[in-house]
Formats: sequence, C-alpha cells, structure tokens
Amino acid sequence: MKSSLVTLLCLSTGVGLGLAALPGQAELFRWVDENGVAHYGDRIPPQYSKQRREVMNERGYVVNVKERERTEAELSAIAEQKRLEQARAAEAAQQAQYDRSLTATYESLAQLDSAYEDRLAIIDAKINTTEKAENGLLLGVADLRKRAGDSPSAGLQRRIDEKKVQLREQGNLLRRLKSTRTELAQRYNKDRARYITLTAQRDAPPR
Repeated sequence: MKSSLVTLLCLSTGVGLGLAALPGQAELFRWVDENGVAHYGDRIPPQYSKQRREVMNERGYVVNVKERERTEAELSAIAEQKRLEQARAAEAAQQAQYDRSLTATYESLAQLDSAYEDRLAIIDAKINTTEKAENGLLLGVADLRKRAGDSPSAGLQRRIDEKKVQLREQGNLLRRLKSTRTELAQRYNKDRARYITLTAQRDAPPR
C-alpha cells in the first residue's frame, strides 16, 4: 500500500490539517483510494463506501474495522462452500446412523454372512424357477408353431400369442430378479467390509 501521501478529508467542516483540526468530532473514517493513498474524513465518498475502512475516535485511535463488501463471485463461493459442508455433514450423519444399525442388527460377522447367504439363496431359487418357466414357454411356443405350420388356425395363433405374452412377462421378471440379486450381492460385500472395519475399531485396545 502506498503511504507517501495521506490526505485528510473533513467533509462537514472543510479541509483540515490533521486530526486535531476536528474539534468535537466523535468519529472519523480512514480509507484507501485506488492509488493506495490513505484518506480521513467524517464521511466516506460513495465510490469508496464498499471498501475496507477503519473507524477512528476523536483521538485518532482505531476503534473498529469494517471490511470491504464481498463480490458476487466471493458470495457465491462462500455459499457453495457452505452447501458442500452441509452435504458432508449430512452424509457423515447418515453413515453414522447406518453404522449403528449395522452393528446393532448383527452380533457377529458369521451372523451377517448367514443372513445374506439366506437372502441370496432365496433369490437364486426364484431365478431358477423363473428360468425353468421361461424355458418351458419357449418350448411351448416352438411346439405350437411347429403344429401350426405356415397357416395356423385362429385357435393356435391365439395360444401362440398368449404364450408369447407370458414369455415376455417371465423375461421381465427374470431381469428384475437378477438385478435384485446383483444389488444384494453388492450390498453384502459393502456391509461385510464395513462391519469388519467397525468391529475392528470397537475391539481395538485403547492407546
């Protein structure tokens, strides 16, 4: 900051020669212009009203500092930082709640393994049943088409169409079951790893 030139502005009483030339003045401001020159006065010109300024008493002591107003970019950055901090806090709280639920639900890693293996076995059985049903429908459609030949009767065509609808339904069900199994297996792996970490922390000897 340039300090070679210091100007004293006394807007209410005219130009003075120093702080002592302001008898009865209770409060002064000090600000710096764009050239680094310090100014003093009882009023701040509008073009400097948003800049940093010091508030001084009648003895010339700084009694308060008013920082410059933040720019739109700075305000946006502060708001974004606050949003990120709130999001991280919410995520941490959610993770802590999930951790408590995980350790409260399973008394041991073996119990967790058993529970997930049972769920996966149930889904595998449903997948197996659905695949068999799908294969049976495929064979049924193929058999009806073979019997119908090039000119199927109205009755045979209706049966073919019905089986094709059932086949699509079984295919959709099979995809949903496989998707559910994939998600469950991923959750199992995640919960198992997390449980191991949590119990290791819990059972670690105090330092």
